[in-house]
Amino acid sequence: MLEKKGFTSYTIDAGRDIYHKGIDLTIALENPFDTTQAIGTACITKGSICGSSGNRRNWSTYTHIINPHSLTSPTHIKGVWIFAETAILADSLTTAIFFTPLSILKTHFSFEHVIVYEDGSAVISEGFPGKLF
Repeated sequence: MLEKKGFTSYTIDAGRDIYHKGIDLTIALENPFDTTQAIGTACITKGSICGSSGNRRNWSTYTHIINPHSLTSPTHIKGVWIFAETAILADSLTTAIFFTPLSILKTHFSFEHVIVYEDGSAVISEGFPGKLF
């Protein structure tokens, strides 16, 4: 719709789920262990980046992500960012990755990722448009 109206560069931010098209947009990746710090950056020209972490929406031992089988919140992943062509795909995968092995998701969907684990280790896919510090 925006492009039909003549907009060639724009950013849509829906609660930190971002779709961007246009000049380079650099965003900080929040440290899931210390929200006053960044652990990296991502620079996007076209596409969507979405993130998820249990550090923002949590209550007692629960976060906004709950395993329906165990009725517990996963703790093995502390933060994840997904870069994909669409926001719906990136946002969906930020939750799916807590429950589904990365290797399975990669066989069905095209996306790039950063995952920070509970021990502080991190993985970043080769095509992720950013870096960790």
